Amino acid sequence: MSIMVYVTRKADPLEDGGPDISEVEWKSAVESDPDLSISAPRDEPGFPKQGKYAVWKSYAGGYPVWFTLLDGNIEVDTPDAPILKKLAAYAQRLSARVVSETGELFDSEGKSRGFEQRGT
Repeated sequence: MSIMVYVTRKADPLEDGGPDISEVEWKSAVESDPDLSISAPRDEPGFPKQGKYAVWKSYAGGYPVWFTLLDGNIEVDTPDAPILKKLAAYAQRLSARVVSETGELFDSEGKSRGFEQRGT
C-alpha cells in the first residue's frame, strides 16, 4: 500500500486553492540541495506529465527517489524516515508543513506528530 506525503502551504493538499509552492521556489530549493537534482522521469505510468521533478539518486535505500511539484505541493509516494526528514527540511525552507493524504502531520525531523482534524 502506498501513501502520498506532501510539503504544502495549503490547509488540505488534496483540495484546490490556497497558497502554492511556486516552480521558482521549488527549483531554488532543489538547486541548494546537493542530494537532489532537477530531472524528468522517463515517460512511465504514475508520473503526471504536468509535474516538475527532482530526483535523489544517491538515496541510501538503493533506488532513486522522485520528488514532484504538482498543484502547488511537493509530493513523494510512500517515504521512509530519511525521505520524511528531507521533506521536513524542504518544509522549513519553504515555510510549509509536511502532511500525508490521511492527515498525518510530521515535525521538523520527519517524525509523526499525530493526525490533524479535518472538516466533515
